[in-house]
Amino acid sequence: MTHPSSGPDRRSVAYWAGWAALAGVLIAIVAIFVAHNDAKPASKAAPNPTQVVTGTPPDPIATNTSTTSETSTSAPVPPPVSTPAPGWSSAELLRLGDGQYDIDTAKMSGKRYPESVMFSQWSMYDGGEAEYNLGRQCTHFRTMIGFDDGASKGATADLKVVADGRKIWTRSMKFGDCPVAVDLKVAGVLRLAVGGTYDTDGIGGLGPVAGTPEVICDPPPTTPAQ
Repeated sequence: MTHPSSGPDRRSVAYWAGWAALAGVLIAIVAIFVAHNDAKPASKAAPNPTQVVTGTPPDPIATNTSTTSETSTSAPVPPPVSTPAPGWSSAELLRLGDGQYDIDTAKMSGKRYPESVMFSQWSMYDGGEAEYNLGRQCTHFRTMIGFDDGASKGATADLKVVADGRKIWTRSMKFGDCPVAVDLKVAGVLRLAVGGTYDTDGIGGLGPVAGTPEVICDPPPTTPAQ
């Protein structure tokens, strides 16, 4: 009968030696991995979102103010220059002499016309006229022609507008007819006359009227013609 040896168990020693070798291998692998990671260059750090949130953004109001300030320092652009169209002026400034008529406020169909040429039976007995010196500076002439509301009921008239001796408007009228608006082109005209002949069944009294004569001239009349 054999007795077990009192020395160390060889199988047990080999068993633990194997585990020790395996542990050494694992430790070596871990050491290599760590050394490899340490050898890599440090990557660029990502921006800290906290810094973006807490940072002060550009002030849009301040930016707009700066733009406005730059614009205001530039020289303003002047508006385009426009020449106003010439307007109507009283033709009385161009009237020649006093003639055989009155200059007063007429009344036709209930409407008043200041600075009107008011003819009478006597002033139109032989074709009276009111003459204007346009001086070839005017382009338009206008007036209201008719009978004053105070004329005789049987009054009649043959009325005309004459430019440098040439008739450019004529009309036969009688008391009770509505006044007629006359608007004529007179470019290049030197002398313009308004008049005609007048007949009535009464004696005296008011007659035909050229209500508020006006002209468009360049330059506009400013002083009475001599």
